[in-house]
Amino acid sequence: MVSQPQHHSTIFNLMTAIPNIVFRVPRILNARRFRKHFFTLCCTVLTMMTIMTRTHMWCRERHRVVTERAVRFQDITNQVQQLFSLREDERTLDTSGEFIIHMNVNDDVMMRTKQSTSRDVTLLTHCSVEALVYLPVLERTWEGPVSVSVFVEDQKVFNDIVRAFAICNVGLLHKVLFHVVYPVKSIPNTTIRARFDEVMRDLEEMRSNPSAFCDRIKLLFEHLRDDVGNYADNSESYPGNLLRNVAMDGSPSDLVMHIDIDMVPSRGMHALLNQFASTQSPDIFNDTVYVTPSFEVEENTFETTDLPISQSDLTALVNSNHARPFYLELCERCQSATDYKRWLAHKKTARLQVIYNATWERSYEPFYLANRHHIARFDESFRRYGYDRASQSCELHVSGARFGVLDSAFLLHRGYKRRSSLSKGRLGDRRSNQRVYTNFLSKLRGKYPNSIRNCRDSPVFIL
Repeated sequence: MVSQPQHHSTIFNLMTAIPNIVFRVPRILNARRFRKHFFTLCCTVLTMMTIMTRTHMWCRERHRVVTERAVRFQDITNQVQQLFSLREDERTLDTSGEFIIHMNVNDDVMMRTKQSTSRDVTLLTHCSVEALVYLPVLERTWEGPVSVSVFVEDQKVFNDIVRAFAICNVGLLHKVLFHVVYPVKSIPNTTIRARFDEVMRDLEEMRSNPSAFCDRIKLLFEHLRDDVGNYADNSESYPGNLLRNVAMDGSPSDLVMHIDIDMVPSRGMHALLNQFASTQSPDIFNDTVYVTPSFEVEENTFETTDLPISQSDLTALVNSNHARPFYLELCERCQSATDYKRWLAHKKTARLQVIYNATWERSYEPFYLANRHHIARFDESFRRYGYDRASQSCELHVSGARFGVLDSAFLLHRGYKRRSSLSKGRLGDRRSNQRVYTNFLSKLRGKYPNSIRNCRDSPVFIL
């Protein structure tokens, strides 16, 4: 039983003492004078009793609400702790033997609420801890199943930080399927740990006020995003392609779409893609991927825009120079095959359709809808940045795939990609991954000996 606060008994004693005080007053004061002011005194006493009664009721209600919040918060905490327990018997190693993988850590919850089928479209993405702050917006704007693989430096970071994120975003557990990857050899991240320890210092006090706790957790992830920066600049061996494959393997449906976690889909995109897939023969995914153009939006504009946006909203942003084709400054050829001028000039229809086929060219890195069983896997030899997505696009081309461009659906990236933001680490990644890409092409020739297509030339500038 929950004990009543101490102030409740104090108020009760005052209320019971008031009648005694009232009846003793005539003995002390002159009776005539008392009668003269009796009405005023009664009004004053009644007012005091009303105030104390309402105060008592407010305190009781406040105590009940705080207690219920604390109990509910503890229940959620216990559920997340149990759900996100990384069991030793459920982990696997990647092919290199360097990373431990835990698939579908919240599969029990997803199975109870899962409505997706093999004809549904699942959004695939990946991130490190500091980028989890983008996940709630991505899930809200997608409005469909999401499969995300999270890279953590060690199991301790997952146990503390990712669980805290899940506690404050418990609704995501029913809509987003989580997978966890971490190195066999721990890579301690002192910046993340110091930040988290600072926030969690007053944990017991904050648990009595869950909203304050979650506000501080949100602030933690925002600070991590701003202070730590991009995962590929701070992780010694961020396995981007491994994470993409893990998210794809864990998809609850066959139709998938890979995107970056700091992107958002256009308005109604999930429904449009589902409608497109349901009205087509399943065979259309055997040898074709369906490209959705991607744009980057100025950071301030992105933050103040009511997401998701429509086609007309995008046109207005492009015309006002607040949005532009993705990678326009960093690597224009990475997206130029999509032919943005042609796409923007095309009159869109209510139903999604293929308006033309893109001609593959080296460096091409489109975001596309595909059947995961009919596309090449990402080569896990690539680490950090450079050639990772371009290599998979190259293999799609060599295998004979076509790149159909869809109208009325697009992606938005948060902020402009600028050359001035490049770190020396990324340029080093590109040089080291270029050697990996050369080996990749050698393997590709043996894998598709009869193909008349090739990717002999290295991409011009890939990040």
